[in-house]
Amino acid sequence: MTFQFNRNDFGLLSFLTQARALTVTQLAAFQKRERQVVRRRLRALSEEGLIQSDTRAFGKSRGRPEKIIHLTEKGIDLLRSKLPELEDVPNNWLDAPSHHSLDHQLLVNWFRIHLNAVGEIFSQLSVRVISPLFPLPGREPPAANGFIDPLRRKGVKAFAPDLVFSITHNEKKKTLLFFLEADRGTESAAGVSRGKGDIRKKILNYRQCFQTGEYKSYETILDCRLNGFRLLFLTTSSTRLGSLCNLVKSMSSSDFVWLATVDQMFSAGLSAKIWFRGGKQDTAQESILGSEFARSAPLLLKE
Repeated sequence: MTFQFNRNDFGLLSFLTQARALTVTQLAAFQKRERQVVRRRLRALSEEGLIQSDTRAFGKSRGRPEKIIHLTEKGIDLLRSKLPELEDVPNNWLDAPSHHSLDHQLLVNWFRIHLNAVGEIFSQLSVRVISPLFPLPGREPPAANGFIDPLRRKGVKAFAPDLVFSITHNEKKKTLLFFLEADRGTESAAGVSRGKGDIRKKILNYRQCFQTGEYKSYETILDCRLNGFRLLFLTTSSTRLGSLCNLVKSMSSSDFVWLATVDQMFSAGLSAKIWFRGGKQDTAQESILGSEFARSAPLLLKE
C-alpha cells in the first residue's frame, strides 16, 4: 500500500520539532490517543524514514524500556517544507538530543503533559506556554525570537529556563508567570566555585530578575500585568528534594521558589498540594494554583 502523509502525521511530527525526543507513552498522552494506535502509525512513519526509534530504559517505571522517538533528517526536511518558521532553524535544534540531555528532555515532556491537563481540568484557568520556541499544534504561536531575552540578556547561560509558562484566571483576569527548572541531580547545589552548574547561582539569578523587575518584559508577550513569578524545581528523588529545600530555605528572599518531585507529580498531579514553598519542609505543602484550585488530579494514561 502506498504511504499517505496525513494531517495526524503532520501533527505528530510537529510535536517532535519542539520536544526533539518523546517516548511512545508521552506522544500518546500529548495526542490523547491509545498507545497501540500511535505505535502503528509510528511504524509506518519509520518505514518512510521520517522518524527513528531507539530503545532506552526511562519512564514512569524507571526500569521499563521504552521506545524513544525522534526526527530523521528526511523528517526535518519534510516539516521545513511545510512550516516556514523552521526555515532558518538548524537541524541540531530539531533532531535527537545528546544522551547526556535526553533524560532531562523527557522529564520536561512529562511536566508539560501534566501542565496541559491543568487547563483541561479547570475551565476557569487558561495555560499558555511561552517557550519552547515551537508551540504544540493548535496552540498559540510562540513569541518573537527574543522570547527568553528577559532572562538571557546578560549572557548568563545558567539562567535559561527549561520552560516558561503562564496560568490565567479567566474570570479574575489575573495571570501568574512560572519558570520551570527540571532537575535530575546532575548539578551541584552550591559548589565551591559556584559556576554555571551551581543551583544556588541559578536561584540568585532568578532572584535578581525578581527584584529588578526584569520579568515584567513578559507583560508585553502576555498582554497583562505581572506581580512576580514562581520558580518551580521538579526533581527526581526525595533525597535530592531535601537537599535543594535545605539550600533554598537557607537563602534570603527565596519564597518564590517552589519544589516537588516527579513521583509526587505523577501521584497527585500539578494542581495538588505537593509543593514546598521556599524550601520549607517543616510546613504544609501547597498548590502552585492556590487553595481555590488545590486538587489531587493524577494523570490518566490511555493503554
